[in-house]
Amino acid sequence: MTKEKKAYLIAEILLERSMPDYVIRVITDLGEEDLMYLKEKTDHMHH
Repeated sequence: MTKEKKAYLIAEILLERSMPDYVIRVITDLGEEDLMYLKEKTDHMHH
Protein backbone atom coordinates (compact mmCIF):
# COMPACT_ATOMS: atom_id res chain seq x y z
CA MET A 1 0.00 0.00 0.00
CA THR A 2 1.37 3.38 -0.95
CA LYS A 3 1.88 6.19 1.55
CA GLU A 4 -0.92 8.16 -0.12
CA LYS A 5 -3.38 5.26 0.11
CA LYS A 6 -2.50 4.78 3.78
CA ALA A 7 -3.18 8.47 4.43
CA TYR A 8 -6.60 8.19 2.77
CA LEU A 9 -7.45 5.06 4.75
CA ILE A 10 -6.41 6.65 8.04
CA ALA A 11 -8.37 9.80 7.18
CA GLU A 12 -11.50 7.76 6.42
CA ILE A 13 -11.23 5.99 9.77
CA LEU A 14 -10.76 9.28 11.60
CA LEU A 15 -13.75 10.78 9.78
CA GLU A 16 -15.85 7.81 10.87
CA ARG A 17 -14.86 8.63 14.45
CA SER A 18 -15.84 12.31 14.01
CA MET A 19 -12.35 13.72 14.45
CA PRO A 20 -11.99 17.44 13.67
CA ASP A 21 -10.64 18.31 10.21
CA TYR A 22 -7.48 19.93 11.55
CA VAL A 23 -6.61 16.77 13.50
CA ILE A 24 -7.06 14.63 10.39
CA ARG A 25 -4.91 16.99 8.31
CA VAL A 26 -2.12 16.98 10.92
CA ILE A 27 -2.12 13.19 11.29
CA THR A 28 -2.41 12.33 7.59
CA ASP A 29 -0.75 15.37 5.97
CA LEU A 30 -3.64 15.55 3.48
CA GLY A 31 -4.56 18.81 1.81
CA GLU A 32 -7.88 20.59 2.21
CA GLU A 33 -9.12 19.38 -1.20
CA ASP A 34 -8.32 15.75 -0.43
CA LEU A 35 -10.06 15.96 2.91
CA MET A 36 -13.17 17.54 1.37
CA TYR A 37 -13.26 14.76 -1.24
CA LEU A 38 -13.09 12.10 1.48
CA LYS A 39 -15.78 13.81 3.53
CA GLU A 40 -18.11 13.82 0.53
CA LYS A 41 -17.24 10.21 -0.28
CA THR A 42 -17.87 8.96 3.27
CA ASP A 43 -21.04 11.05 3.55
CA HIS A 44 -22.46 9.43 0.41
CA MET A 45 -21.61 5.97 1.72
CA HIS A 46 -23.89 6.49 4.72
CA HIS A 47 -26.96 7.77 2.86
